[in-house]
Amino acid sequence: MSLVGASAIQFAVVREDATIECAIARELERRSALLVASGGCTALALASACPGLAQTLVDPNPAQLELVERKASLLADPDIPPSRFGVGADEPNALHECGNFEWLFRLLRQVLDLFVVAPSERARRFEIDEDWDDVFDTPYWPRAFELVFSEGMLVTMFGPAAIQHATPGSYPEYFRGRIEAALRRDDRSSNPYLHHLLLGRYSERPASWPEYLRRRSDFPAVFAPEVVHGTLLDVRSFEPFDFVGLSNVMDWMDDASCTELAKRLADELEPGAAVLWRQLNDPRDLIGRFEAAFEFDSERDTRLLARERSAFYDAVHLGRRR
Repeated sequence: MSLVGASAIQFAVVREDATIECAIARELERRSALLVASGGCTALALASACPGLAQTLVDPNPAQLELVERKASLLADPDIPPSRFGVGADEPNALHECGNFEWLFRLLRQVLDLFVVAPSERARRFEIDEDWDDVFDTPYWPRAFELVFSEGMLVTMFGPAAIQHATPGSYPEYFRGRIEAALRRDDRSSNPYLHHLLLGRYSERPASWPEYLRRRSDFPAVFAPEVVHGTLLDVRSFEPFDFVGLSNVMDWMDDASCTELAKRLADELEPGAAVLWRQLNDPRDLIGRFEAAFEFDSERDTRLLARERSAFYDAVHLGRRR
């Protein structure tokens, strides 16, 4: 008997809009960044956009760190075609599809294929920028999200920590709402995150590629970040960094761990250092754990969220150490 097992890689890509990190690093003239490795897309984009930025990548999963290294090696080789990164190609085992989360999207596409809208029709709508409201109104559209983003599936894939702070049973409606909102935006047809999610590939138009592919011509011949194999709390000291990207890791952390992380960042970062994080279906006031030592701007956070094209987050926060 041949059984199919889960991938060692949880996230083949970073579902976070790296244009945000690139803009912050440039505008604030950052010199040293600590980032969650995940699928590596943000780190690779920053390597091109900010070549003087020293990077340290942290991840408890060695498979994620190895994936970043592999991507960097292929990205630096001009003979490797964009199709290896998912441009124009929907391949289940390709670099952009090799994680468990990506297989969850593949399952969503299969349900859509059978009950809602054919792959060719989804591609056509992106090509001619047609609206999706009639798709949203079909009876099986919400059922697809209920099947794929059920608590049972998410807990099996990521463990109970991934959904611990959300309202029970809220994930299908949450993901459906975020994706519908992205499909109603003016930039929907050039959004690489929507292409990946609903087509399983990226557009052949370079302007619609994820940031690290758009900036490939500027990618360094050698990309050798420092690596921490562990969690954010395993980082020995945050003092060397003037930019810390927390991804949405705090969504996975309990209250005590979030408080410990906020205290360490407050104690160890120098004045002016920036901390950026996103929140996904986590209603907690995480700013409250930081604001005694960090300055926040609610209008700036609103602008950052409006800029975030990944279709997943309901909050983006940037704090500056006082």
